Amino acid sequence: MRQAADAYLDTIKPAPKNDWPQDNANWWKGLSEEQRAVYVSMHPASIGALDGLPSDIRDDANRIVLAEQRGAKQVEYDTWLKKEPEHYKPYISPVTGREVKGAMVPAEEWKEWNAHSPCWDEKPLSDLAKIVTGGRP
Repeated sequence: MRQAADAYLDTIKPAPKNDWPQDNANWWKGLSEEQRAVYVSMHPASIGALDGLPSDIRDDANRIVLAEQRGAKQVEYDTWLKKEPEHYKPYISPVTGREVKGAMVPAEEWKEWNAHSPCWDEKPLSDLAKIVTGGRP
């Protein structure tokens, strides 16, 4: 299906490269409803970043991008979370060398796993900001 859509998009005049809002608006007005729908579905990030297009179209395109990115990050997070080792292990008294009933301590494996948590990485947030702004600061 992607190949068919790409082939169809090849028949449509591409968006202007000069990033002038009026040129973008004229290009958009020159597309049929079907062409617009295909362009938004295949290139939502590009459409969302084009100044001069109707705000509702850009909003819809940006929401598609956000939903796709959120879904991808959710899959990444779920996969990572499945690898979580046991959080706690029984406490062994250094005096007796025996397990203290009911006492638990964080496991070293869990501490190491948690230290490399993607939740503490700011990169996904900066990546998402670039998507929403079209790469502009």
